[in-house]
Amino acid sequence: SKEWLDSVTFYSSVFHDLIGGGYLSPESKSLCVETPTGRDVFALREIGVKNAVGISKKSVKPLVKSGTGERIPFGDGYFDFVFSGEGSFARSAKPAV
Repeated sequence: SKEWLDSVTFYSSVFHDLIGGGYLSPESKSLCVETPTGRDVFALREIGVKNAVGISKKSVKPLVKSGTGERIPFGDGYFDFVFSGEGSFARSAKPAV
């Protein structure tokens, strides 16, 4: 849909700026938290961050695995970059940053 594509374009712009600022790189292991559609994960992959995955209550393969901000299904320290477009870190019992 146009809305989905507009969101991907927006996220791509944000992530591109983060790469320019040195906060993110194409080699980063990246996690998008609480991403029900995977738009942010798709945007990361589109700009060259290939090791990107999302988590949400319901998985949307291949972009999003089942998980929540409170129950991240990966080990501590696994990710170099963590993004939450829905503000879920405010609810997390174990913040990633």
